[in-house]
Amino acid sequence: MALRAAWLQEQVPLSPAALRAAPHLGDLAGRIAESTAGQLFKSIINLGVHHFPERDSEPEVDFVLTVGDQRIPVEIKYRRRIDHGDTRRLRAFIEKSVYNAPFGVLVTLADEPGSNDPRIVSLPLSSLLLMR
Repeated sequence: MALRAAWLQEQVPLSPAALRAAPHLGDLAGRIAESTAGQLFKSIINLGVHHFPERDSEPEVDFVLTVGDQRIPVEIKYRRRIDHGDTRRLRAFIEKSVYNAPFGVLVTLADEPGSNDPRIVSLPLSSLLLMR
């Protein structure tokens, strides 16, 4: 998809309004958002950044940030609508006491609540990028 966009010199919209006009590019925008967040995390000194691949019955998590002895799972869901199922991976990680994860972060497209679970902090990618 990225090669296709480069070949056709398509612009990939990243704002909510622009993505509404070009929903067929939503998956590609999500991949760009995930890469951007990953680069941001890797630029922070002394922050451990890892990918948590799917294992047996445990789902994949986009990023696991390590701060001291605690871990913070981060899931990127760069789409217009977020539902309870989109937090399944975060909840599964947080619920395993061996991972010592007090909360998780859900990075979204827009500034809307992604979960009513108090252990999950939702914020739009644009706000995450301002933190650096």
